[in-house]
Amino acid sequence: MFYKLEYTDNLPAGRAGHAKFWFIKIIPEYKDDLGLINHEIYHVSEFWHNPLYPILYTWIKSYRLRSEVGAYKVQLKYYDDDRTKMFAGFICDNYGLDVSKEDVIKMLRENK
Repeated sequence: MFYKLEYTDNLPAGRAGHAKFWFIKIIPEYKDDLGLINHEIYHVSEFWHNPLYPILYTWIKSYRLRSEVGAYKVQLKYYDDDRTKMFAGFICDNYGLDVSKEDVIKMLRENK
C-alpha cells in the first residue's frame, strides 16, 4: 500500500493526525506514536480499497462511525494501557455522530 507521511504543525486544533487520500499528516510531537500512525494508515487503506471512501465518509454517518471504530481498534493495539473509553469519547465528541459513548465502547471491544 502506498502512502505519504508528513510531519506538520498545520492541523486543526485538537488533531494529532489526519489522512486524506494517500496523504497522512501527523504533528511532530506524535512522530513516534505508532498507534496514531497506524490509525491513519487504516484510513489510507480504506481509500485504496474503495475510491469512493471520501464521499461515503463525509456524507454517511454510519460509514464514518464504522471507519473510525475500525481505525481506533487498530490504534488500541499499540498501547499497554486501555484507552478504549478515551477513544470512545473522541468518536462521540469529534465526528458529528449520534451515538452514545457506551455503544462506541462496545463496538471498540467487539472481536478484540
